[in-house]
Amino acid sequence: MEGSGADTTVDGERVAMQPGDFVVTPGWTWHDHGNRGSGPVIWMDGLDSPFAQFFGAHFREDHACDTQPLAPAARRILVYSYITMHERLERMACAAEPHPSHGYQIRYSDSQGKDPIPTVAAFMQWLPGGFVGTDYQSTESRVFNVVEGSGEVKMGDTTLVFAPHDVFVIPTWTRYRFHAETQCVLFSYSDRAAQEALGFWRGTD
Repeated sequence: MEGSGADTTVDGERVAMQPGDFVVTPGWTWHDHGNRGSGPVIWMDGLDSPFAQFFGAHFREDHACDTQPLAPAARRILVYSYITMHERLERMACAAEPHPSHGYQIRYSDSQGKDPIPTVAAFMQWLPGGFVGTDYQSTESRVFNVVEGSGEVKMGDTTLVFAPHDVFVIPTWTRYRFHAETQCVLFSYSDRAAQEALGFWRGTD
């Protein structure tokens, strides 16, 4: 969200984090975080702990060392660059009209076209300045992080005004719509991937 110099090490592979990046920690991997910069860094963690707890598969183990020894990079995607995602959104905006509810939206996927985290769906969306969206609702619970821009989201009788670095949540089956005061970029994640795998997900797409 803010700052520079931070990284995550996953099974010995060190990955730098920049504002707007989506960094993945796969299950069954050792991981630790570090900040090698001169100032503070703030990021947001999105965990699927409720699913693991429900199935009795939630536990942790401490590594023998405070930090892991580094190892050669594995052939997997651990970081999805914000710069790359922003360029993809710009190309979408040049090629088509925005979705009436989501504007221009990309769902993150790995090299096999699957969700990077099996239980979690993650998205990046771009709302053009002045965008007024139509109502949308779904069974997923979705957490939003404002990367750029300002606007508001209306949920029923409640209106939330948002600005960069704000975090807000849309609970399951809550009808909502966006109004972008300026050009906005929103990152979000939800339990949609798990719901789809179980056949539960429903939405008004």
